[in-house]
Amino acid sequence: MVASPPVVENTRRLGLLRRSPAFGYLFLATAGSSFGTYLAAIALTVNVYDETGSGAWVAALLIADFLPIVLIGLLLGPLVDRLSRRRLMIVSDLARFGVFAALPFVNGPSAIVALAAVSGVATGFFLPAVYAGLPNLVPDEELTNANSLLQTVETLSWMIGPVLGGLMLSAWGTSVPYAVNAVTFLVSAALVARIPETRLRSEDSRAATGATSPTGSGSY
Repeated sequence: MVASPPVVENTRRLGLLRRSPAFGYLFLATAGSSFGTYLAAIALTVNVYDETGSGAWVAALLIADFLPIVLIGLLLGPLVDRLSRRRLMIVSDLARFGVFAALPFVNGPSAIVALAAVSGVATGFFLPAVYAGLPNLVPDEELTNANSLLQTVETLSWMIGPVLGGLMLSAWGTSVPYAVNAVTFLVSAALVARIPETRLRSEDSRAATGATSPTGSGSY
């Protein structure tokens, strides 16, 4: 029996994780931190609402958590080119680990929202670094597959993370989702640390993107 074209294409796409180990580390790091982020989002929301009973505080939490991701990606993306992307991703992961390790010991909505804002800023720098460094890690002809894999895992995280977070929340309260999320960031930092610094240098990325089509650069 001959496999259908979609099955063959999906197999080839997943095979990129084996063909490019550096991309595999980045993919797993991004997947783990994405699942953890969406898993913990429900815990943060419930935590703030339990503390305040206020929809306004919940709105403030969501703004603090997600608005920095959008603003930094739009406004500060070029800054990533002047920094070590590998170091930036590791520092972002460690900052988010610190946030979620501290959250079980924090009381008061203001402190929770402030820590969520720190996490949002860290994520805002992590994601542009991921997509800016991506062209360095895979051949030009594999860039579309690499982007597709990252976008797919982001979508799955958005779908599955809150469900898992809700189940953990109902069984153990907020501390367990926070702890699980903290661990995902430690694992992500360890995976990124396995990628050679030279594979993520800005000058390499500019050379790579210059060799690709304008629509296939993978920039975020």
